[in-house]
Amino acid sequence: MDNQFKTKLADLCSQAFGDENERKDAIARCANLGLSSREEFILNAIFGPTQENIIVFLRLYETYLPYLRGQKDNGRFIGDWKSANTLIVDSFNLTKVETFGMYLHSLFAWNGQVKYGSSISEVVKKFEEYTSGTFDFTDLSEVWSEAYYRLSLLIVSENLQFLPENIQMLFVGTNMLFESMVFGVNVDKCINQSISYYPVLKIRHELSSAFAVFLYGNDQTIGVNPETGEPTLLAYWIDKFEIFSNKKFDGLSLINFVKEDTTWGTQNDNYVRQVIQSVLMIYGHLVSGYYVTPPTDESVVRISPPEPIEPEVPSHEDIKEMVQEEVVDLSDDDKPAAIIDSLNDISTHYNDPAIADLYYFDEQSNEFKWRE
Repeated sequence: MDNQFKTKLADLCSQAFGDENERKDAIARCANLGLSSREEFILNAIFGPTQENIIVFLRLYETYLPYLRGQKDNGRFIGDWKSANTLIVDSFNLTKVETFGMYLHSLFAWNGQVKYGSSISEVVKKFEEYTSGTFDFTDLSEVWSEAYYRLSLLIVSENLQFLPENIQMLFVGTNMLFESMVFGVNVDKCINQSISYYPVLKIRHELSSAFAVFLYGNDQTIGVNPETGEPTLLAYWIDKFEIFSNKKFDGLSLINFVKEDTTWGTQNDNYVRQVIQSVLMIYGHLVSGYYVTPPTDESVVRISPPEPIEPEVPSHEDIKEMVQEEVVDLSDDDKPAAIIDSLNDISTHYNDPAIADLYYFDEQSNEFKWRE
């Protein structure tokens, strides 16, 4: 299983098919791009360059790099909730070069920053609605469909903490998880940020448990069962490691587990093993409570799960404090819509309509207010 997404573009150019002059031209054009590590990460993930067609990919990089850098189309990007809310997502607009360039520049600028959380969430919701919850843009041509799926995957994985819980669970429960790892996304960090995003420990515990359930139920095959030779689900590896670690899911057991030749058989290559090892580490962190209350020494992985906590709705004051912290960097114009969206998400999570009613519009004063 070769991972071309992590291969340096310069290396692909030096190995490009064709004669010596074509390779020299490819190397020179690559050098002229002057890619930063983040620019190369995004463009490699979106386009997946190969040495066979490097000239085609260089044209794509030369076309879209100025957009990504904000050097074209007046640096247009989605920087506030209002611009995200007014986006028109349809096949006509999606297939415009400047539209895709705007999304690239937005992705580059967002980079997991809290101040863009409401904008990011709104864009992802629009993509979700347009694709009926699949993020497969099947009504577009194959090239555009693949590009927008990969774009969506990067947006979701890099900004997972700002997204509704149903999108978060879709991410860990489908192939989106493995594909993000293939791109080089630090999924462990993404899930950690998604859980620690909430200051209320009860919410962290519940979200961590939900992540573990959906991760265990991931519907994509990964690797081959060494005993049967058949492709197998992630649950197989989790069950196998659970037995090996005596249900501890600790770091030392994981190191020994991956070293065992009997664990893998002969059909699971090194890259598949690395992906499975990474996911098992994440699962261990979820069930041990590591993401909920990390130990001071981050090299130590908890081996004792926290005491089970009965789901309980946090106080209205806790919720108010949490939501106000989320929107602290937004402009006064953007805060009301972002607060309402956040309260609606929490209200749905706890099935408590009263939470959504904590923030309201006072017609007498003509302004939004928190209920006392």
